[in-house]
Amino acid sequence: MHEAVVLMDALHGRIEYASRRLGEWLPPPQPPADAGTLAWLLESIHPEEQGRVQARWHDERSDHWTQRYRLRTPDGGWRCVQERAARLPADEGAARPIAVSLLDVTELMVLERREQVAHSRLQAAWDNPSVGMVVCSPDGTVMESNPALAQRLGCPAEDMRGTPWQQWIHPDDRDTLQHQWRAMLGSRQPAAQEQRLLARDGTLRWARQHVSLARHPAPLDDVVVVLLENIDEAKAREQTIFRQANYDALTGLPNRALYRDRLEQALLRAQRELRAVYVMFIDLDGFKEVNDIHGHELGDEVLVETAGRIRRALRANDTVARFGGDEFVVMLEAADLPLVVERVADNILQALRQPYTLHGNVLRLSASIGVAAYPSDGETSEELLRMADTAMYAAKNGGRDRMRFYSPQMESRARHLAEIKTGLEQALADSAFELLFQPVVSLPEQRVRGAEVLLRWRHPTRGLVSPVEFIAVAEASGQIRRIGAWVLRESARLALQAAQRWGPGFRLAVNVSGAQFGDSTLRDWLEEHRAALPHLTIEVTESVWMADSPSTLAWLQRVREGGGRVALDDFGTGYSSLAYLLRTPVDVLKVDKRFTDHVGTGGPSERIVAAVLELAAALQARVVVEGVESAAQLEFLAPRAPLDVQGFQFARPLPWDGLVDYVGRTGVVAA
Repeated sequence: MHEAVVLMDALHGRIEYASRRLGEWLPPPQPPADAGTLAWLLESIHPEEQGRVQARWHDERSDHWTQRYRLRTPDGGWRCVQERAARLPADEGAARPIAVSLLDVTELMVLERREQVAHSRLQAAWDNPSVGMVVCSPDGTVMESNPALAQRLGCPAEDMRGTPWQQWIHPDDRDTLQHQWRAMLGSRQPAAQEQRLLARDGTLRWARQHVSLARHPAPLDDVVVVLLENIDEAKAREQTIFRQANYDALTGLPNRALYRDRLEQALLRAQRELRAVYVMFIDLDGFKEVNDIHGHELGDEVLVETAGRIRRALRANDTVARFGGDEFVVMLEAADLPLVVERVADNILQALRQPYTLHGNVLRLSASIGVAAYPSDGETSEELLRMADTAMYAAKNGGRDRMRFYSPQMESRARHLAEIKTGLEQALADSAFELLFQPVVSLPEQRVRGAEVLLRWRHPTRGLVSPVEFIAVAEASGQIRRIGAWVLRESARLALQAAQRWGPGFRLAVNVSGAQFGDSTLRDWLEEHRAALPHLTIEVTESVWMADSPSTLAWLQRVREGGGRVALDDFGTGYSSLAYLLRTPVDVLKVDKRFTDHVGTGGPSERIVAAVLELAAALQARVVVEGVESAAQLEFLAPRAPLDVQGFQFARPLPWDGLVDYVGRTGVVAA
């Protein structure tokens, strides 16, 4: 370290003595100053510091002081010096000289500044609200923690002092902490670890933990510095992404991807343990009508409620997932007997039969369930899901609201249904649908009042195919909307022709499927074919009527307001409520063929038909008795006229030209 010595008379501005080092440090004096004047030294001091330094020299109250300032060097640079000064005694009345020792502290100032910068950085890190810091002894005892960590853990720093650090780590993560700690003490730099911190109140906080060992020379002890990044938001985003990728957003159930993963893991376990795994495919019956009639928002609420009911009907170790729409899939492990599977399926069926009461609507649904077993029905997840799906369709086609185990015979049935769906699509493209007409005959006149429109599919190899074979497939696939729209358009066109030919009282009756309601094409058809309404009767089934959908009933009311009639088809085969008939009247009640078949034999069907006729009279509605095929049936009905009948006793379904000929021979009822 370099030092210069100066003896100065500050009062008279003189340098009494200066060591050679001072001359080496300072630029040469500029005239009129010389090396003997204090001005030489003063002018070499940095301009920002001259006033402060000179004031200290002249302050007679100070006998000893230390101060720092910068001196200009001969090359124009600056040297930092530390002045240690003492005011010496003097004779009375004489100026007191000042003895000054100037130390070159340029390098020391640089080191001090670096230390200040380092300290400020450490302080900034210590005070950072997003980074927790804790200093521990090598054995893991907390020595100090910063405010950010204390706040996250809900515990004052002084209360944390002296506690084991692992006390603040989730028990499941403490093994990871110990591995990280041992690696650090073994002079290896451990990787950062994600840890769950355990706050004082038991809540969890996610952190990425970095540990490092700070070695100190004796007699100081080494310390461990732990840095904890706050990754709560990152973990929340990660969990959100995971849930979006693996769980159904509407019901919260596992989705298709997560279910497949769990199923494949279960199959591996089953293979090792030689156990069975059952896959259960569940599809709601009638859910499409809920969406069509009540709207998708209510449909979503039904799905959420359905998910909860299925979950509650399962055992604790069973898995349920939503595959989309109204399809749910269940996986059953540890179900060694089919009887266990049947019991679980029965629990689900019973749960889903219970009424759904939502926003004032009471909905009654059911489910069709198909089951496939590993390894008897398939050995891969794809095979099991396909077989369970096939069994589910067998349950649906077998009457719904039931469970079916897979059998190989179902495969051919599934292929047949798939062929029908493909064939219907081709028929739509090729316009391969035709309409037939069965006359509606009025009693007692036995003249024609109108005709029911019947749909047929002109198959390229099978000829005319009855709707009994394809309507259910069309409704399930949604193809019925396009098919039904075509039927309505053709019926309206021909109804106008019939009115011109046989008078305005002649009506064509056309059936509208429940699956068509909710489709915009129905509203459009009503506007485009309003002129044909007085010559049409719209037939709907009891299930549509009882659904009590405001939009459906409003559409039917607009049909009546336009002059059309509304008929309740297959009356008595469902769950019709007389209160509904009083509140929302119909124009025609159609007696189903299942009752007519036993008319003329003296059985209970005759009393039922007679009761329907009386009911219709009370409601001021006409009656059409379907399926009249024998003279005995006609003999029973004739005395109960006036009423309308249709069936093979009078005519089979006819093409349009055949209907024209038949009406020409029989005549029409006078309007």
